[in-house]
Amino acid sequence: MIKSLNYAQVVRKFKIPFYSANDLINYREAIYVRLKLDGSKHFFGEISPLKGFSKETFGDCITQLQSIKPIFDNLSQFTNLTELNTFVDSLDLYPSVRFGIEQALLYANLSKLNFNTSLLFSLGNKKKVLLNSVIGAANKNEVLDKFDHLAKQGYSVIKIKLGRNDFEDDLELMQQLNQKYGNKIKLRIDLNGSWNQSNAESYLKQLSEFNIEYIEQPVMEYDLLCKLAELNILPIAANESADSIESIKKIVEDGIIKNIVIKPMMIGGILPLLMLNQSEFSANTHFIISSMFETFIGMNYNYLGASLLDNGLAHGLDTADFLLDNYHDPAISHEPPYIVVKQNEYPPEFNPGNMRWK
Repeated sequence: MIKSLNYAQVVRKFKIPFYSANDLINYREAIYVRLKLDGSKHFFGEISPLKGFSKETFGDCITQLQSIKPIFDNLSQFTNLTELNTFVDSLDLYPSVRFGIEQALLYANLSKLNFNTSLLFSLGNKKKVLLNSVIGAANKNEVLDKFDHLAKQGYSVIKIKLGRNDFEDDLELMQQLNQKYGNKIKLRIDLNGSWNQSNAESYLKQLSEFNIEYIEQPVMEYDLLCKLAELNILPIAANESADSIESIKKIVEDGIIKNIVIKPMMIGGILPLLMLNQSEFSANTHFIISSMFETFIGMNYNYLGASLLDNGLAHGLDTADFLLDNYHDPAISHEPPYIVVKQNEYPPEFNPGNMRWK
């Protein structure tokens, strides 16, 4: 039985600032939720809305946690995933709160010997997940140095943030990378919607000579994104347009954009994605899980989701080392360019350190 729910707020600093096309990130706020079970066992989840992406604020999340906290006093555990997912849905939570509650509940229930997960998955031993590393929109020399470092580590897929004020600067960088690496490394180009209707087609054509796996969210408007995909100049991926499970379902059912970059913190966990992945509509869709710079607890859940998708694609989860004071995860080992998910060690036992639990 679950005895109680508590939460605590944390701030994790970055080793170096990360630059996207639109913003700078140099620290990460998070809320850890803790479920206490009989026998004093604890299971954790993470709530980490990100400004510029999440619609809810930290204040919204705290208020919602306070309102649902009494529900978890002496709450019976569940027998299967359907019961668990139905319960979480009934709470009508913000996506990031849903992520943290779903994670903590799933881990708490995985500790039961008779908890049935067969609806969506079965846990094996070890699963290797290929990662794409990511390089922010830093100056050209920093990007080139970082790219060289990642290439030496064996990364075969690297995401680069473009979208500088002068497209010629982006183009020059791409030419220099192409001159050195050619087709040896696949590139994922992330624009964070920084192009517009007047320049997007021209820019795509100029980038079409390079070894690009896809262009991620070149424009913000979904209709225009679909039009660019239909031009078949370069593969297009949705990211900001995939900001909820409902929007992802629409993209899948429309069938125009085949690559969808999904941030589980934005859609409320991994269970909704695993369910969608089993639908007949998603057979020709590539789901790529991407982080929102979660701390080690949230990243652990992202890694599990990617290992359960098991689609052979590189996932955008190579972000844990950005944080200055991250913690050891017993269920995960890093073997660049892979992460090894030890599914047989789930639910993991976390030690987030001394915290002020409320």
